[in-house]
Order: sequence, then structure tokens, then C-alpha cells
Amino acid sequence: MSDNWVVQNLQNALDTWNKYLSEIWQLITQSPEHFKGGSIWGVIVNIHDAVRAIGLALLVLFFVVGVMRTCGSFAEVKKPEHALKLFIRFAIAKGVVTYGLELMVALFNIVQGLVSTIMNAAGFGSAQQTVLPQEIVDAVESCGFFESIPLWAVTLIGGLFITVLSFIMIMTVYGRFFKLYLYTAIAPVPLSTFAGEPTQNVGKSFIKSYAAVCLEGAIIVLACIIFSLFAAAPPAIDPNAAAVTQVWSYIGELVFNTGVVGFQEILTDPANANNIIVETFPLVGNYGVTSENDLHDSITARGWVVREWCAQPSNFRSEGRIDEFLERKKISAIFDLDTRAITRKLRDEGVQRGLITRKNPAGHEQELMEQIKSWKAPASAWVNYDEKINYDKLDAKYSITMLNYGIRNDVVKALMERGCRITIVPASCTAQQVLDTNPDAIVLCGGAGLEAFEQNPAWKETVAELIKSDKPVMGIDLGHQVMALAMGGSVEKMHCGHRGANCPVTETASGRTFITSQNHGYIVKEIPSCAAVSHLNINDKSCEGLEYPQMKAMSVQFIPEAEIGQKNFDGIYERFLGLIG
Repeated sequence: MSDNWVVQNLQNALDTWNKYLSEIWQLITQSPEHFKGGSIWGVIVNIHDAVRAIGLALLVLFFVVGVMRTCGSFAEVKKPEHALKLFIRFAIAKGVVTYGLELMVALFNIVQGLVSTIMNAAGFGSAQQTVLPQEIVDAVESCGFFESIPLWAVTLIGGLFITVLSFIMIMTVYGRFFKLYLYTAIAPVPLSTFAGEPTQNVGKSFIKSYAAVCLEGAIIVLACIIFSLFAAAPPAIDPNAAAVTQVWSYIGELVFNTGVVGFQEILTDPANANNIIVETFPLVGNYGVTSENDLHDSITARGWVVREWCAQPSNFRSEGRIDEFLERKKISAIFDLDTRAITRKLRDEGVQRGLITRKNPAGHEQELMEQIKSWKAPASAWVNYDEKINYDKLDAKYSITMLNYGIRNDVVKALMERGCRITIVPASCTAQQVLDTNPDAIVLCGGAGLEAFEQNPAWKETVAELIKSDKPVMGIDLGHQVMALAMGGSVEKMHCGHRGANCPVTETASGRTFITSQNHGYIVKEIPSCAAVSHLNINDKSCEGLEYPQMKAMSVQFIPEAEIGQKNFDGIYERFLGLIG
């Protein structure tokens, strides 16, 4: 962390926010039965059962009072229509009191279903971590003493505000559980009022109040999602602005993808962090979007450029239009451009920095160009990811630990289909921390953030220790490059990159060629002395795979599990799992 007090104060405030936001995200998906291990719920159920006897007694009282208030005489009570009405009311009230606990749990589950629907529709499975951009850190550290005085005031007030807001939000969540338990404990008493017509309003008010408490969960989730959408993909900083007034603008590295299909997978691929993607195929969106095609819970790309998108998709799996998907995910996009002309430019000149803005460029060309020239890709969000995730499988044959460099959902799915239990740990874990999870094998998955590995020797040492251990290790995409770096090789930024579902790769041992899906802008240039090339790209002869004969290790640059390429290229996963002794 920086030694600057202002930077430390800002980061500590954001760390506090991230901590509480993660806790809120976890708690809001829990039911009262499982909150704090279920011990509180057990006590509440006992209280509810005791109060139920009181509720049944009051039930009779309210029924009698209701009969006396609503019927003019006993003769009126004996009329069949009145008697039937009174009997039905009493029976319903008796059922509500007797099964009130089950009914309240069912109502809560219905609302939780709404919460899950909101989370799935928004494409969020977890809270997004907010990180202070390096550009702000650099700007603050470069300030002189007098220039930094207003920053002290801003950070003190801002830090206090964030801390207080975090505390209020977490207390709101805990307060919701307190109210849920309180309503559940005393429920038989107010529910018994349904037995009498004059008193039934008390029961109705109770139900409305309980439903409102349940719906608080949906409101809290919406608040978390709105914040996460702002924080998930922070735009670049204009370094020319004053430190105290810096604002974010959407800048990224302009790259092209040659895939004909798979636009949703491309947008949600973690490897596309900081990229503005140009689609070479002229039409996208004709088969719509579906949540099953998301490779990650959120969009990592910074922008999207297409020639034309379809406003009326036609596919039985479609859950909506691509423009609705982009709006929901808060991704900047632009269409009606000559994308093939842009692609030719990128192919000839190499990848370029680009900017998508609503500002009219007229009169602002110099300003915008300065922003683009000064931009540098921020550290990948996964570099600072500190959450451990488990995907259990009851009949698992193997236990696999994956380091989170930006994991694609389909990698997890592919391994689980082959009988694996998955544990995902932060990229910053030490080798011992990884081995302490007691894995049968280790996977270094694809993603973005190679620059962070090149700048942090400790992570290289971690990967080198894992490769030299007795555990099988497999690298995919970014993991392939990281393994090569850790073992003494080197990487090189490509002119254009390999991004598409039509990349031919040859297995050196057999000479067989396969069509693969790829999404990377770096290649392994210098092969480690302890490794041998297992796969080559036909077009440019770049290294697409390495084997480490003296160790239980292998890596591939392409994506074996890709839905938009040839699945399980050459049985890669089976070969890897075969290394487990």
C-alpha cells in the first residue's frame, strides 16, 4: 500500500465498504433458518410453539366476539348461509394459526425467489470489489503540501461517510433478521384475529408488515447491485484533471474478434477486461441472449463496437435482445460503424487505444486524444479478489483448486462434469495456502492481468513452487503464460492478438490439427528450458501449449471448454486428470 496518508485513508474506507458489502451479499441470500447457523431459529420456533397455545385460545375468543358483533340474534346464526360462513372463517383462522410458521416461511421463500430473480437478471452472483484506481494514487502522491490540504478534508469527510454508510447498511440487514424473528415468534397472536370479522384488520396489518420486512431484502439487493454496477468496471481516469476533481471516462484497448457467433460469451469473458471489442461479423444479436451463455457474472469488457445488431432475435432459448442485455449490464456500445474498416486498421497498425464517449468530439479533439494517449490499463479486478469459493459435488472423484485470475464459468462446469470438486482461491495466495486446501490437482485459469504478474515476483515464485510440487498443475490461457514466466520463460505482446473461434492449432506429437477458440493478446516467446512445445498455431507458429516432462504440469493457450469453438480439444482435461496418481 502507498505511504501517502490520503491514499491510505481512501483505500481503508473502500476496504471497509468491500468488507461490509461482501457480508451483506452473503447474508441477504440466507433464510432465517440458516442465519448464524440456525441456533436463533431453533429458539424462535420454540417460542412460536408456546405462543401458539395462546393464539388458539384467543382464536375462540375473537370468534365468539365476532359472532356477537356481526349477528343480531341466535336465530340468525342458525341460518345455513351464516353458519357456513362462520364455519369457514373459523376453519381458515384455525389453519392460519396452526400452520402460521409454515405459511410465513413460504412467504419468505417467495420473496427470496424474487431476490434471486433480481440477482440473476442483473447477472450478479457476488459483490464486486471496489479498488482505488492507480491513476488517482499517482495524482495524489504527486501533490505538494499546500495542494494536498483540500484532499485531506475531502478524504476525511468521504472516508467517514463511507464508513458510516457501510455500518448503516449492515445494521439494516441485521435489523431485518431481528424483525423477521420477532414477527415469527409472536405470529399466532395477531393471526388469531382472523377468527372474528371486527378484529381481522389486525391480522391483515400483521401480514402486510411481515411482507414488507421480507421485501426489504429485495430493496437491499437492488442497492448492492446498483453500487456494484458502478464499481465492477471502473473507467479510466483523466490524469490531466486536478487530483481532487478527477472524473472517470470510458477508455480501453481496441481489439477485434473474428467469431461469427458467441457475442455474449465474448462480452462476459474475463480475458476481455479493459478491452473495447470490435466484432468483425456484420450482424450480431440475431439469436438473442440467455443467462446460460454468460462466462462470468458481470461484463468485463469496457466497450463494444458492431456494424448492426438485430432488434428482433429468433431463437427458442432467447431471453431478450442484445441491446437490453447491454443496458442491463451497463456496457457502452456503438453500432452502425464500418467495423471491417476498423479491423483492417487494427490488423495493419496493431491494437490501439480507443474511447467511447457521448461528448461531441468537435472542438475537443486535443483533449480527447490526450486522455487516450495517457491512459494505461488498470490492474485487473481479480488481482485484488480475496474471496474463497467452493463448488461441491457429492460424488466427486477429484478435488481441484483453481487460482482466480478471472475464471470462466464454463471451465468450472467442464471440470465438474468430469467428476471434480472445485475450490477457487485468490490469485494472491501463497503456494502453501493453495496446498493447504488439499487438492488432487491445481488449475491456473484464464483471465486478464498479465502485467500484474510481471510486476510481482512473489506470484511467479508461488506458481513455480506449485509446478515443482507433487500436485498436477494445468494452465489455461493466462495460466499458460504465467506458468512459462514462473519457469524462466518470457512473453511478448502480440501485434493484433488471437481472438476468435476459428484458430487452427496443431499437436506437435501427432501432427493433428484442430480448430480452437482463443482470446489473448500475449504469447509465450521464450520457451522455458524445462518445457517442451506441445501445440503450435498454424498461422503464425506461436506456442499454443507446453508440457513439463520432469513435472506433472501442462498448459495450453487456447480455451478447451469454449462453447463457441471445438469442445474439449484433443481431450485436454482427460489428459490432465490422468496425471493424478
